[in-house]
Amino acid sequence: KIDVGSLKGKNAVLFSGIAKNTSFYQTMVQCGVNIVDHLEFKDHYRYKKSDLEQIKMIAHKKDVDIILTTQKDWSKLMHQIEWRKDLVVVGIQIQFEASMHFQSFLNEKMDFI
Repeated sequence: KIDVGSLKGKNAVLFSGIAKNTSFYQTMVQCGVNIVDHLEFKDHYRYKKSDLEQIKMIAHKKDVDIILTTQKDWSKLMHQIEWRKDLVVVGIQIQFEASMHFQSFLNEKMDFI
């Protein structure tokens, strides 16, 4: 596990197959990552070996520091593939500003079950 702040200034190739690929891109830019390329796939995309080879080739050609993807995408990868660059998997954590209100809401709804 690494701190997202340690990615600041790194050159990266992103790849993602989520509903809002642009949001992932923007979040990484806000974290200070230099995005060299972003390969966007449709939501729930099933990666083929040729996709992963293309990602590796682009990362190698553009001589980036890291390859970035989402935790959701990582779970769909063929884990036996060897990456030439470090693969960094970005997870998300949901935090509610009014967590006590949200907890009360859930408790009320659970009473109906």
